[in-house]
Amino acid sequence: TLSHSCNVAMLAIGLAERVGLDPATVRAFGVAGLLHDIGKVRIPREVLVKPGRLTDEERELIRRHPSDGAQIILSRPGGSDLAAVVAYEHHIYLDGRGYPTLVPPRASHYASRMVHVCMLIVLLAMRLTTRTAIWSSIAISRPRTFSSPPRASPSFWISGSQNLSITIRRQQGKQRRKPTG
Repeated sequence: TLSHSCNVAMLAIGLAERVGLDPATVRAFGVAGLLHDIGKVRIPREVLVKPGRLTDEERELIRRHPSDGAQIILSRPGGSDLAAVVAYEHHIYLDGRGYPTLVPPRASHYASRMVHVCMLIVLLAMRLTTRTAIWSSIAISRPRTFSSPPRASPSFWISGSQNLSITIRRQQGKQRRKPTG
């Protein structure tokens, strides 16, 4: 979980810089990426590393970590409101599915969507690395700006006119573009 959180934070910083956010906001996105899973400290280690299917009770513990994380962050002096929001919303998909359910229904925060995408990229890269050991780097680029999401594009859509492309480089030098949204 530590390496996952560090990787999410680094990717969130790179993504925030790439879309042109100011340095203070870039730092805040990095902190939010680092702390997004802090609620997992309240989950017993046996549950976190359990192979196979979880029981209903274990699944409920896992599903509670976003709320627990936001509470942990806000309970500390100087806790970041943005990091708390991201901790709470990081399992909400770009289409609104996921958990916890936002009441009233609304789009998650821009930072939460960015960290969510970074989290998925890190998880995908980890899964592919453990299976094939060929992934060596992830590059983020903004090739052009669109007024609406392109139909068939090797990119993911975050919000507004920010069209971002993720390129995953193989060790052999070949490139493969993966849609993430």
